[in-house]
Amino acid sequence: VALFSLALGTYLTRQLSSLNDASRRITEGELGYQIPVHGSDELAHTAQTFNRMSRQLREDLKQQNAIISSALDCIINMDHEGRITEFNPMAEQTFGYKREEVIGRPLAEAIIPPAQHLAHKEGLKHFLATGESPIIGNRIEVSAMRADGTEFPIEMAVSVAWVKEKPLFNAYIRDITERREHETALKQAKTLAEEAAEAKSSFLANMSHEIRTPLNAVLGLLGLLAEEDNLTPQQQAWVKTANRSSSVLLNLINDTLDFSKIDAGKLVLDMESFNLRSFINTTIDMLSPKAESRGISLSSSLDKRLPADITGDSGRLRQILINLIGNAIKFTNEGEIRMEVTSAGEDKNPLLRFAVHDTGIGIHTRDHEAVFSAFTQLPREGATPPDGTGLGLAISKHLVDLMGGDIGIESEPNKGSCFWVQIPLVQGNASIENMVETGSSTDTDKVAPDTGQIHEPPPLSRPPGPGARILLAEDSPANQMVALAMLKETGYHIDTVMNGKEAVESHRNLPYDLVLMDISMPEMDGMQATAVIRELAGDKGRIPIIAMTAHAIKGDREKFLAAGMNDYISKPIDKYLLLKILDKWLPQGAAAAHPETAADAALQPSQVLDIKTLEQLARDTSPEMLPRMLAAFRAEAITRVQAISEHLSPPAVDQLQREAHSLKSSAGTFGAFHLQQLALELELACRNDQPGEVEKTARGITAEWDRVSMELDHYQADGATT
Repeated sequence: VALFSLALGTYLTRQLSSLNDASRRITEGELGYQIPVHGSDELAHTAQTFNRMSRQLREDLKQQNAIISSALDCIINMDHEGRITEFNPMAEQTFGYKREEVIGRPLAEAIIPPAQHLAHKEGLKHFLATGESPIIGNRIEVSAMRADGTEFPIEMAVSVAWVKEKPLFNAYIRDITERREHETALKQAKTLAEEAAEAKSSFLANMSHEIRTPLNAVLGLLGLLAEEDNLTPQQQAWVKTANRSSSVLLNLINDTLDFSKIDAGKLVLDMESFNLRSFINTTIDMLSPKAESRGISLSSSLDKRLPADITGDSGRLRQILINLIGNAIKFTNEGEIRMEVTSAGEDKNPLLRFAVHDTGIGIHTRDHEAVFSAFTQLPREGATPPDGTGLGLAISKHLVDLMGGDIGIESEPNKGSCFWVQIPLVQGNASIENMVETGSSTDTDKVAPDTGQIHEPPPLSRPPGPGARILLAEDSPANQMVALAMLKETGYHIDTVMNGKEAVESHRNLPYDLVLMDISMPEMDGMQATAVIRELAGDKGRIPIIAMTAHAIKGDREKFLAAGMNDYISKPIDKYLLLKILDKWLPQGAAAAHPETAADAALQPSQVLDIKTLEQLARDTSPEMLPRMLAAFRAEAITRVQAISEHLSPPAVDQLQREAHSLKSSAGTFGAFHLQQLALELELACRNDQPGEVEKTARGITAEWDRVSMELDHYQADGATT
């Protein structure tokens, strides 16, 4: 028994030693060790279990090493002393180190830029003391350093594992250099796109002014010509066609500007309180003449349960309705057009509904969605060919969307159409009459004219008669002539000046009842002049000032009102609206008569040197005035051309640009069209900072003026001006 016990003890001791040795070897990474399987069943079973666990652990470790080795991200481990304990192949590739070069080295020394060493050291110290770190568990972007010392951006996520009660930090790192470059490129592209959109918007605003200014003269003169009694039927037809074509051109300009602004995301609604009934009546009044000319009745109905005043953008809402009613007129040959204004929606979310019904040719169901697409003009049998851009309904849909509403159509071929609009109903707090007194928008606001229909002058609330004195500040002689011709039968006394500075001086020295103020003028623009006038004492500082502008961009009205103006009228000027707005702002009752001054002779009319223009100029003013106006043009042009020569070397760009702008206006006025073109080119060259082009064009102006001057001598010597 004693011998047996000794032998058994020796065996068990040997087996336990084998287990301990296997455990040590596993701990040290020698996982291929196998415990001999012999002895008792229990010991054999224990050995088999241990061997199986050893094999599984070995397989797990191989799989883990494979994952780490093939990972697309850098995997770097750091111990509690800040030393690297793992550095996978992607880390080798990214940072430029071999694994054996960095294992055991401080992490900060290997991959952290020197500027961040202190923060790294303090962060590790804080974590070891508190167990807290803003980095652990979060994805952050920082800078790292390669073996060659270059820095680059990385994205890093850090987790922590505890081994023998000490932290082991696991960092997963990704090089984001390409992503940063891509983001930078996207930001640059976005900036360029925004700059391009801004440049486009600015270009369109300038284009609007440049086109609408001469178009104002065209439409104004055509309107006056249409009122002449001595035109032959053929001449009347020509005037009517020219008037209609000019109006179409203006509508194309307006649509293009609006669509571009919507496309750039720059269109903002102008929310205000206005009277709903007045708004509807004015809209119908604007379009009734065109409907009547086609033998169609145009009417409206208003639900009495709707509030008297609502809040919204009246200008844009009117634009939508003009599009809808205008299309109805265009595609209706007989019958009627009826606009119904009702309420819809729930009590908590009330809606204002406009429905335009017509008895026209209708639209097939398959085309209902297409009519709201940009540049879409559906051919319709029995209708006149489209003469627009195909943008009207597309713009209307964008505007309705901006208002938070809906737009739609109900129509079938040969059964008429119903275009409807629903927008949120917001009750207003003031009637339109009250809004007028505070200088806000009124129903006389005009962003675009109607279809070109000529209006008869409205009945005024007081006899026009002699007395009321108006100051017209306008740098375009053509537009001066149009305004004066429109007002010549009213009995108003009109004085004219060429810029804001002259307007301020004239108003200081003479008693005026109202100022018509152009916006874009040399030396001092309309808003600057208004600001100066508003600082004058007494009644002079409170005089009504009406802006006259060719800028059609929505939002300009707010700038005019903020500058102290009372109202504004858009060019091309409609005679009906001009007289109506004067009647609104001039004092009621006949004003006191004012003595004539030399300012009456200061009018510089439009376009000379072309004999037909001279003849028209004489008819629109008087033959007696023409020689004086030619002399005034000559004196002004000589001054401008001399100033251009004097400021050319060295080039004083600002002065050259101002002189070119003024010369451009006066040269075009008197028909010196080539001189006008050269002045425009000089103005643009100064604005775009093109020194070579400035000098070349300025010298061209001097040469061209010699030719114009000789031609003026010829006309005056020949007696042609009489």
